[in-house]
Amino acid sequence: MENQNRNTQIESAPTDFFAYLRSNVDKKHWDLWFKSLELLEILTDKNLVVLQTANLFVKDWILTRYGKVLSSAVKSFFGPAFSFELRDALLTDEPENGEVKSTPTRFTGKKPLEICSLNNQYTFEDFIAGGGNLLAFQSAKSVSAAPGRYNPLFIFGDVGLGKTHLLQAIGHEVRSQFPEKKVMYLSSEQFMNELVQSIKQDRIEQFRNKYRHSIDILLIDDIQFLIGKMGIQNELFHTFNLLFDANKQIAFCSDRTPKDLGTFHERLISRFQMGLVVELNAPDIETRKRIIEKISKREKITMSPSVVSYLAHAIKDNIRKVYGTIVKLIMMNQLQGKSIDIHTLKEVLEEDRAALSGADAQIIRLSERERYFSIVEKAFGFTKADLTSDSRKKEVSEARKVAIYVAHKQMRIPVLELSKWFEKTHSTVHYAIAKTQENYDKRCASTIKLVDSLKLELSRMRSSVQA
Repeated sequence: MENQNRNTQIESAPTDFFAYLRSNVDKKHWDLWFKSLELLEILTDKNLVVLQTANLFVKDWILTRYGKVLSSAVKSFFGPAFSFELRDALLTDEPENGEVKSTPTRFTGKKPLEICSLNNQYTFEDFIAGGGNLLAFQSAKSVSAAPGRYNPLFIFGDVGLGKTHLLQAIGHEVRSQFPEKKVMYLSSEQFMNELVQSIKQDRIEQFRNKYRHSIDILLIDDIQFLIGKMGIQNELFHTFNLLFDANKQIAFCSDRTPKDLGTFHERLISRFQMGLVVELNAPDIETRKRIIEKISKREKITMSPSVVSYLAHAIKDNIRKVYGTIVKLIMMNQLQGKSIDIHTLKEVLEEDRAALSGADAQIIRLSERERYFSIVEKAFGFTKADLTSDSRKKEVSEARKVAIYVAHKQMRIPVLELSKWFEKTHSTVHYAIAKTQENYDKRCASTIKLVDSLKLELSRMRSSVQA
């Protein structure tokens, strides 16, 4: 009788189990990472609950961030002696030892052919196009309408402008228009981690089969993080070739152009450039207003035209930060009863500025010129006085040329302005830019190292300001 009651409890536990999980998981995390979670089987003889999710990346992400929550839920609803095993569908879909596996019971939704998770808000419908982002938007739409025609697509731009949004929007649109196609979206870091793991576990052939033969659309975010990872680049190169030859669509996002990917294999850079390369720029003021209005509508709040205009002018080059500011406005309204007006908006913006502390905050408060010299000093160890001096020491001279080059190429500082920054003649500045570009194109190791170091430091600083 006791065993019968116990079995009845176990049979009724799954619904409560998933309800408990959902209540202990952030809503955005649940929608993005848990929607493919399934209960495969309950092995009472082993006190084991077997779960399955979409793929290895989702599995690793869930175990890393919610492993303890999963364990607690299993013990609460199946018994204190129970443990769990989380599998990924791409490894468990294959029959083992000739046995056909039963279809798992699904307790959360899973779309047909879905082998990765996409953010439901990152669609073309939710992307406000205009001004500097219009070309990238139209390019992404064209790619999703005819997969394989514009191959590859390479979108580059600064932090927080919507590169990830557009990349995932391609995935959503392809799934909608071509439901038979298998879409894989992931970051370059995830690609690298899965490759390394597959090598450690002697599963490299499964990895290659997955990425070279089992998908139709490959979308890789933040490709710049593979700079210096030669072995990973080599695997990506061969994967790219097989997909390209099979007319499978490939798309990448990066914070820099293909030619600025530093130590990337030249053969990969040439392949990035053989397709559609588009820059994602900041939206213009009217587009930013429309973005703010759409976000406020989605979050079900009312923002007056004056508040919308003030916010659109206050944050010009980071849509992610615009959204974060609106979220803080909502929280101050709900928790503190403050009105969503310009006074509260100014308070939020001031708190954001005050939250920046330490050396980075000090750098941010400086003028653009002083800030840049501080970044260069962190990257190279040379001070502003060193770089503006007449010193012809090889180390100082090389650092000066690279600093001028990066300021011109990455920050779009005009030559006339740079001559004032570095206290040099126009011809000296022109020479520094041309010489550094020449060395970079020749793949000069010392130049590439300096350029990459300064770009990464500049990118890190921008991220700390815009996060």
